[in-house]
Amino acid sequence: MNRQAAFGITRPVLAIVAGVLAGLAFGPVFGGAPRILLITGAAAVAVAAVVVVTVVLLPRAPAALMSSTGLVLVVLAAVAVSGRGVDVVDGPRLLLTGALPADPEGPLPAVVAIVVGWTCLTAGLAALWSTNPLVPLLPPVVCLVLALSLGSAGPALPWWLVPALVLTGLGVLLTARTHPPSRGFLVGAALVSVPVVVATAVLGPVAPGVGVRPPADARELLDAPVVPRSGVSPLQQFLALRNGSRPVRLSGSMSRHVDRLRMASLEDFTGTYWNVRADYRRAGRTLPSPDRPGATEVVSRITVTAPGPLAWLPTPGRARTVDTAGLGVSETTGDLVVPEDRPFPENYTVTTSVGTPDPDRIRAASPVRIEPAGDPLPAPLRAFTTEVVRGQPSGSASVLALLTRFTAPDSGFLLDEGPDAAGGHGLYQIGRLLETRRGTPEQYASAYAVLLGGAGYHARVVMGFRPRFGGAPESTAFTVTEKDVDVWTEVEFEGLGWVTVDPSPRANTVDTRVGATKPATGMADAAQQAAQDQHDPPTASTPDPITPGDVRTPEPSTLPWVVSASALVALLIAAVPTAKALRRARRRSAPPKSSVRGAWQEAVDRLTEVGVPVHPTMTRAEVVATTAHHGALTPQAQPLLATLSTAANEADYAPDPTAEAAVGAAWRATRDIRRAALTTAPPLRRLTATLNPRTLFPRGSRPDGVAVDRAVRVSGR
Repeated sequence: MNRQAAFGITRPVLAIVAGVLAGLAFGPVFGGAPRILLITGAAAVAVAAVVVVTVVLLPRAPAALMSSTGLVLVVLAAVAVSGRGVDVVDGPRLLLTGALPADPEGPLPAVVAIVVGWTCLTAGLAALWSTNPLVPLLPPVVCLVLALSLGSAGPALPWWLVPALVLTGLGVLLTARTHPPSRGFLVGAALVSVPVVVATAVLGPVAPGVGVRPPADARELLDAPVVPRSGVSPLQQFLALRNGSRPVRLSGSMSRHVDRLRMASLEDFTGTYWNVRADYRRAGRTLPSPDRPGATEVVSRITVTAPGPLAWLPTPGRARTVDTAGLGVSETTGDLVVPEDRPFPENYTVTTSVGTPDPDRIRAASPVRIEPAGDPLPAPLRAFTTEVVRGQPSGSASVLALLTRFTAPDSGFLLDEGPDAAGGHGLYQIGRLLETRRGTPEQYASAYAVLLGGAGYHARVVMGFRPRFGGAPESTAFTVTEKDVDVWTEVEFEGLGWVTVDPSPRANTVDTRVGATKPATGMADAAQQAAQDQHDPPTASTPDPITPGDVRTPEPSTLPWVVSASALVALLIAAVPTAKALRRARRRSAPPKSSVRGAWQEAVDRLTEVGVPVHPTMTRAEVVATTAHHGALTPQAQPLLATLSTAANEADYAPDPTAEAAVGAAWRATRDIRRAALTTAPPLRRLTATLNPRTLFPRGSRPDGVAVDRAVRVSGR
């Protein structure tokens, strides 16, 4: 294969590489790169590459036949390797309605492989057939946008992927020419490409506006399809479960003792009920779970003897993996729900992440602030909160002061465990709780979350169970019945996430039910310990004081703007040599006669940049004479300018076609003239020549062969 043929295949190869890199952006959709995705994708890309090579070897093959055949072969390859058959047809719907990370055991890897294969095929064929340099980049760009929109809620892309895409895209653009590039062209392209790639990698994450709003998610185009098997809010069933009228039986073991099984997070308060706000999507075995610093992994094996009215799976902490596929999951809360179209699983194994916050960190952290939603709280509730937090610094001190007001032994509040305790958790029940100082965990959790929400803090109610462990203190085997149902609150802290807070006065229990679970102290009671330390500070050490103020607002950083302004200046500086390089490439790739004239134009531009007073009305002969008069070229290069002038005149007026050898000689002369001009130029002029934009703007008729050379016109040629 000669150099010309090798150069011709470079562009489609780069276009296929761009398609592969764009396809790697689907990794966050699966939480990584599962083996089946890599194998299926490699098969689809290989078929696409074979079709492109076939088109290179058979240039007269019908374009429609080759492209349609390639599209079909890519689909067949992906289906055959994945073994999913007609299930692939349902893949796009599953991608748009499923939770992230997507299940790699279904048809989704085959669907992604088909998209990537089609991208590589269309990009490679466009690089062969299209004369527009941008067309081969459209398929990778579309693939990249699709991948980013589907995986916006998943992990971040590898840092090197976008710079690699930019570099490959520049390669596709720079190879959009009919002749192999010269060494100087390659050096110039490298000088332009490297700063662009570095700027993309370094400045992209800190550009102004990044992270201001959540990225667009294509899955929002369709509603989440999973409907829980029970349409009733779980908190409305609390009293029926606690009193034993809705039997539930669970048993199992944990790898570590955890004293709560969380089930459903309730974030929407209507004034009467707490409801689930989450949208549930079909989940695989790996579940969406953000990283939690300091969290403990707990593996639980649970057997369900009688699910009763349950629609949510009890888990010790936020679930990360589950051995039962097809459940529904909330990507925001991590709650697992059983869809209405399937029975409650009899057994399941779940790996969870259990937070273990330190009491001192809770006291030093800042609760997340929100704008209170809905109507203002009734006056008695606002007055109660104001009285409790009076004199307390806003932030965790206020949150813990309200907790102490409910749970301190001398608070006067009582936890009613009697069978005749009233149910409900709305504003009316909260008012009665504050008046009588007696209520159930349902009412204490609701009151605490509502009062914090009214004060502008982010809190929610969580319903679950307190498991009964065996007799040994370190026992991890447990049982759960309906009477072990419990309710507590979670408060979101900056840097800590959601922290469990139990506002029920467990030490002041009255009318205890027979068989009720006695609360155990453990990992989840860090908030109570923090509140106790605040109420009765230890003498050994205290956390850093909380800075007063409603919201800790960090000082706005000027670094992103400084970096972006510097990047803008750098890009503006690079714009001039980039424009010159692109114009030089366009002149070089023109037809032979125009290419020779372009070589003369390049030489005149370089002479102008080093200070030769070239006037638009000068003929080529006058340009040669003026250059010699000013000594702008070395003695060895001056004859080259005269020879190039003659070649340009012949390209204008000679009837015979210009040979390729003459084109090459003209551009070699231009290269030597440029080097000689820079050699003789003063240091400052040499430095500014590349950045001088003067030659980019036409100034009327110029001595470049477009205007008729007077010397040639007089000779009658």
